[in-house]
Amino acid sequence: MFKNGDDLRQDILTLQIIFIMDKIWLENQLDLAMTPYKVMGTDCEQGYMEYVSNSQTLAFMQYKDSLLGTFGNDTVEKYMT
Repeated sequence: MFKNGDDLRQDILTLQIIFIMDKIWLENQLDLAMTPYKVMGTDCEQGYMEYVSNSQTLAFMQYKDSLLGTFGNDTVEKYMT
């Protein structure tokens, strides 16, 4: 997927950290079903992002029940159960 108008360098750094953490968790028999996707910046405000099928955004999880659900401390936990 091509993205324009957003600095993807922060995405790249965050995903690198998530990838490393996922490897550590898996080595310790803790599978959190992480799917760190690939991001490639082609300019300071554009680039490509890997499409991950069968996934949900955090915004979808937060707004699923109600607008007030976005402020709950256990919104993602409730969605996963």
